[in-house]
Amino acid sequence: MIRLLIPIILVILAIVLARRYILGGPIEEKNSRKITVLLIALTIGLLILTLFHRMHWLGAIVPALILAGRRLAASLSSIFGGKKENPRHTFGNDPSLDAREAEALKVLGLQKPYTHDDVIEAHRKLMQKLHPDRGGNDYLAAKINEAKDILLKK
Repeated sequence: MIRLLIPIILVILAIVLARRYILGGPIEEKNSRKITVLLIALTIGLLILTLFHRMHWLGAIVPALILAGRRLAASLSSIFGGKKENPRHTFGNDPSLDAREAEALKVLGLQKPYTHDDVIEAHRKLMQKLHPDRGGNDYLAAKINEAKDILLKK
């Protein structure tokens, strides 16, 4: 019985971790993260088949090379001037405080003029809905906290 229970627990743990990985980043990268998780699962599955002599070892190398190739291509693309980071998704890249404030107002759903209490209340309501412990993700929680910090410092 225990021999069957351990693999089931490991599979459930892997599914939970994969789900957190997929949902934990920016929405724009969700499909890319899904593909990465699928390639890793395929590599692990083929590795298990190889270890139990159900598949030749060359067959297990193919998805591992595909996964490594994707990462290598992404690294080379960023080194040699490929895809640039989109500044509208990070407050720190925009030198203009007014643009940062406007983005923070959008995140918290506020409009000018706003008070200190308005910022605190909007932050509290959003964090109740989108906190990682309540089904939200770390990325959104960080954006909400950063928006609050920007508006309270101004």
